Amino acid sequence: MASQNLPGFAVLRSAGYEPPVRPALLVTGALSTVTAFVGGHMVNMAAITASICLGDDVHPDRAQRWKVGLFYAGFWVLLGLLAPLIITLLAALPPEVMVALVGLALLSPLMGALTGAFAAPEQRFAATLTLTVSASGVAAFGIGAAFWGLMIGLAVWGLQHLRPVR
Repeated sequence: MASQNLPGFAVLRSAGYEPPVRPALLVTGALSTVTAFVGGHMVNMAAITASICLGDDVHPDRAQRWKVGLFYAGFWVLLGLLAPLIITLLAALPPEVMVALVGLALLSPLMGALTGAFAAPEQRFAATLTLTVSASGVAAFGIGAAFWGLMIGLAVWGLQHLRPVR
């Protein structure tokens, strides 16, 4: 409960709101218990949804921003009701189209990650090696490329930042 709700409370506080922590935890806990019987795994203070609903672009009056939460709740209910149809339509797509859609969806997070990884000039070589080894698919001792990419990247980064002992 805490690991899922704390980010939501932090987002609310950073936006200048003071959430009632104890009552909110009681309500989300009770709702989680009820929804567990119908397959709902958890009801929580979603940080991502909260951050979307709290911006100045939502409504100029801070006291009116809660209304967008109702819109999001309605959207999620509608999405839940349409889930069987959506899954059926997605399952009918050829696998190649699904792979292309997933690839397109991952472009933005990939660009953000690469921008961050290559931002500092002193880290570019280690980041390049990490990416190259991880993407290579190489496996050694039964351990996959992601592990070896991280190890090589960390080793190179560490060697670049060693200070000579005097």
